[in-house]
Amino acid sequence: MNAPEFALERIQSAGVRPTVLPNGNLYLDRPEGIAPETWGQVVELAKQFKAEILELLSRLDWPEDMTHEADTPANRPNHITPTMLRAWKTARPWILARLPELEAKGWTRRRLFRAGRLRYPHGPWGPAWSRNWLRPGVQIEIEDNGTIRWTWTEATGRITTQAASIEE
Repeated sequence: MNAPEFALERIQSAGVRPTVLPNGNLYLDRPEGIAPETWGQVVELAKQFKAEILELLSRLDWPEDMTHEADTPANRPNHITPTMLRAWKTARPWILARLPELEAKGWTRRRLFRAGRLRYPHGPWGPAWSRNWLRPGVQIEIEDNGTIRWTWTEATGRITTQAASIEE
């Protein structure tokens, strides 16, 4: 492991999500509760190896639009399955079209698109990663309390409902 790879590993192990912004700059998503000294070390590493980290992130096999979002897990490709990526791509336009309504009901963009540190569904994954977006004939609604509810009819005729709420 060379120095830039070590720096990126250190940044990620601190819980920071480095992403590439549309203007080509490096964005560091500062997690809540990170110690000031740890944050300072992360920022220094990012400054020292900025060009190399940008190059490393650009080599990841992600669709171009995902590298432009600060709320995507470009640093965790081993946690994202092809099905999850399809779900994210399906959910993204739906969520973005309703983002003002979702935000008014308590969601944040970060919580909607958040990727967990553990394999899905363990940990705090946002609803954008749910396989429910891919179900044939799924109906999606936003309830008054902000809950996103998916409803579909299974092959057996049984109606199934799942929901993602802000409190999760």
